[in-house]
Amino acid sequence: MKERGGGRIINVASMAGLHPPHQTSVSGISEAGGIMLAQVLACELGEPNIQVNLLVHGPVQIRVSRALWQDAELMARYEATVPLRRVGKPEDVAGETLSLASSAADWVTGGVLVVEGVATPVSVV
Repeated sequence: MKERGGGRIINVASMAGLHPPHQTSVSGISEAGGIMLAQVLACELGEPNIQVNLLVHGPVQIRVSRALWQDAELMARYEATVPLRRVGKPEDVAGETLSLASSAADWVTGGVLVVEGVATPVSVV
């Protein structure tokens, strides 16, 4: 990227890095570390015009969150707390990822973009 005059790095993390998750401390710690890594790299790589940003997402229907979205009772409890009344889909975060990768984000680095469909952090226990 330095040789080409710049580039973009978009890291992805879950909300566990911003809000302590229930009974998943290792996941939360690693996600928080990823957030700090993105911000440190943004500082270190800014001069050669390499932008580093982080997209943080809430529950999305992907393999790792299958326990949530395949459990009807848990899903109903979660969806009742979410303004959009649903769990996210991969395409829900795709647009924001494309935005960070495009010229629309030419002056964005070290940013943490939260895409979760939730007005306030919630916990589903």
